[in-house]
Amino acid sequence: MVQLVSIVIPAFNAGDYLRESIDSILRQTYRNIELIVLNDGSTDHTEDILRSYPAGSFRWESHANMGQSATLNKGWSMARGDILGYLSADDVLLPDAIRLLVDTLMADKEAIAVYGDYLLIDARGRELGRVKARPFNHARMISHLHCPVGPGALFLRSAFRKTGGWNPALRLVPDFDFWLRMGCQGKIRHVPETVACWRVHALSQTNACADASQADEIIQVIEHLYADASIVHALPVTRAHAFAQARVFSAAKHLAAGRHVRALQRLREAWGFSVGSLLSPHSLRLICGALKNHLLHLLRGR
Repeated sequence: MVQLVSIVIPAFNAGDYLRESIDSILRQTYRNIELIVLNDGSTDHTEDILRSYPAGSFRWESHANMGQSATLNKGWSMARGDILGYLSADDVLLPDAIRLLVDTLMADKEAIAVYGDYLLIDARGRELGRVKARPFNHARMISHLHCPVGPGALFLRSAFRKTGGWNPALRLVPDFDFWLRMGCQGKIRHVPETVACWRVHALSQTNACADASQADEIIQVIEHLYADASIVHALPVTRAHAFAQARVFSAAKHLAAGRHVRALQRLREAWGFSVGSLLSPHSLRLICGALKNHLLHLLRGR
């Protein structure tokens, strides 16, 4: 039986890239795909692009702006497939992506989700580099606060029900939070094949400078994870280490944005939880990188 795969594309002012994203789904070699595109209150020509496709090409709706997380949750609630996924409106899937990912997911009875490698492209679609994602490691994800899952990832509806959707209260790390919780549900497989293109441009969330509340989101995410009595006993990283690393990550975001007092406050908190975590090579690289980015920003502003 060929599984139905439901892909949701949330689109907000994505007119410059949306057609390429949609077409990359419609041109997949895997044919049993339900595509749902949700126009999240765009004020550009996003809806014109959606209307340009023949009726029945895919499902789409427009609604008042409610953010990426709420839009994705709406899309998944509409989906009919037992395998779910999502794609940003400025990213692209390569033609064999879904076939490769579904084959891996179905071949491993313990797997609940699957992801691959990806290319980095610029606003014009020119290749900037290739990312070979790490195998999924829940302990490393918590201790390093980095998620290896990139564009094109798929997951079972059954695991999604247990995990819950994206948290609409989060603006900077809703994807990290989702995959952190998904990692508590079972095995997540990495496919060492390039399956997607991740677009890097001036307006992408990945490149946006975090404001004060966004910089502290990671602390909320980690504290919420360790407050869950049903899973805390199985988490592979100590509470002290996880809490310290979250504050180092937050401090780096504050430093990069020039909020030095807030950054020092977070570093003092990290010291209180775990001196060893604060002084680890990973933490020092984070802080040095944030300082470098802030100095470069100041120099460009001169």
